[in-house]
Amino acid sequence: MDVKYNIRLVHLLLEDDLDPQRQEKSIKQVERLASHGIDYVQVWNRRWTEEPPRDNFARPNMFDVVPISPAIYGCFRSFADGAANNFTEDLDAIILCECDVKILNEDTIIDSIHKAYEATQEYGIDYFSLGSKYTLENGILQSATLEKHGDVEITNKIIGIQMIMFPQRIREYLLDVYANSPWDGADIFLNQNFMFKKKIGIFSESPTNQWSGISALEGRFRGFNHKEDNTKKLL
Repeated sequence: MDVKYNIRLVHLLLEDDLDPQRQEKSIKQVERLASHGIDYVQVWNRRWTEEPPRDNFARPNMFDVVPISPAIYGCFRSFADGAANNFTEDLDAIILCECDVKILNEDTIIDSIHKAYEATQEYGIDYFSLGSKYTLENGILQSATLEKHGDVEITNKIIGIQMIMFPQRIREYLLDVYANSPWDGADIFLNQNFMFKKKIGIFSESPTNQWSGISALEGRFRGFNHKEDNTKKLL
């Protein structure tokens, strides 16, 4: 089955990952989507090692309490730059993926992508997660169901950014908040800019997970520093 819409998938990868096998497994799966009509782009990033900026952090009182590490800022930076450099006006939607996203069923992932995009159009969803409603570490429910439309749910928040989709109509808003809003961890940043402001969608059963089994923010070696000259596009 080929993708019916003009969708770009941006795979955010790390040059010096301490566990390169998880990325290799992820790439092996995700790059196959190019043969089904997905515009697949690999973006390779350096680990972020500098002190994260304090002056425009969303929760200044928590900066030293959390604590905010270079890895957290790097994760945020990779998503912000990945969107800014790849979410073009000609697309129907963009998908951003973490470096070790795991597709649970390769035979049905194209159908899941179709359903996710069509749900953004039918139900006015602005931010759609193809990840889980539950925490990866202990299976605790994190996303409450506000509305249910078959296997598509309207939820209050998304915890986990394994594979997330944004339709074209939200492009201007998304790029504006990435450029001008106070930054935070990638998951939290998106929630603070979408909760109670935009409509968030998720599947009842997740079509993706992560090879490492931990979230990007809780993994202590998940730092990114965007490197534009190492962007690789597979057609």
